[in-house]
Amino acid sequence: MGQLFCCTQISEPKVGIKEKRGKFDKVLEPGIHYVNWCTGKKVKKTVTLRLQQVDVKCQTKTKDNVFLVVVTSLQYRISPKMANQAFYKLTDPRVQIRSFVSDIITTSVPKMNAKDIYDKKDEISKAAQAYLQKELSSFGLEIVKTLIAEIFYDGSVNQSLNRTKSGTASKSLEYGDGIEVLNKLANSFDAILEQFKAKDRMQQQLLDIEERNAQLLERQVTLEKEQLQVAKESLTILAQVEKQKSETFVEALSALASAISGSNRDASTRGLNMVVK
Repeated sequence: MGQLFCCTQISEPKVGIKEKRGKFDKVLEPGIHYVNWCTGKKVKKTVTLRLQQVDVKCQTKTKDNVFLVVVTSLQYRISPKMANQAFYKLTDPRVQIRSFVSDIITTSVPKMNAKDIYDKKDEISKAAQAYLQKELSSFGLEIVKTLIAEIFYDGSVNQSLNRTKSGTASKSLEYGDGIEVLNKLANSFDAILEQFKAKDRMQQQLLDIEERNAQLLERQVTLEKEQLQVAKESLTILAQVEKQKSETFVEALSALASAISGSNRDASTRGLNMVVK
C-alpha cells in the first residue's frame, strides 16, 4: 500500500479497509484510491484475499467408546465484499476456525462406531463444510474445501491395545494346551458317535435282510403248497380217467365173452340137432 498526496495504492490480492474519523467507511479494491487524510479518512489496514489453509487436530470418542484423533484440513479465504467483517470481528481467523472445526468433529464422530469412521470420511467432510460455511459466513470467511486428512487411534489407546494384545497372547499360550485337549476330545467324541451311528445302520440293514428272507421263504412255501395241490388234483384226475378206462375195458371183455359163449351154445345146439336127425 502506497500513500502519496492523499493517493493510496492497494496491490492484489488484497483489499483495503477505509475508515472515516475512526469508523468503517468502505472496502477498497485493488488499485489507486484518493483518501483525503485531512478530512479524517485513512486506510486502516489491508486484508489478503489469498487462499489459506489451517489444520485442526481434534481428539474425540466414537459411539463404541474408542478414542480417536481426527486431523481436519480446511481451506478458506476472506470474502472481498465482507472483508470488513473479518477485520473487525476476528483477531485471528484461524482461532475461530479451529473452534468451529473441533465443535463439528466432536459432535459428528460420537454418533458413529470406530469401524465406520474411515468409510464415512467424505460424509463427515461434507457435513463439516456445510456447518462451517453457515457459521463462518457472518465473519466474512468463505470455506473452499474441508477434508478429513487423517484418522488414527489416540496414543493411550494404542498402548492399551498393545497391552491387551500382549495379555491375550500370554493367555493363549497359557491355555493353548487345554484348548488343544478339548479339541481332541471333541474330535474323538464325534468319531465315536459316528461309529455308533454306523453300527445302528448296519443292524437295521441286517434286520431288513432277515425280514426279506422270511418273506421270500413264506412265498416259496406257499408256492410249493400250490404246486403240490395242483399235482394232487392232476393225479386224482388221471386216476379217475384210468379207472374209467379199466371199467370200460372190463365191460368190453365181458360183452365179448358173452358173445363168444352165446356163439358156442348155438353151434352145439345145431350139431346135436344134426345128429338127431
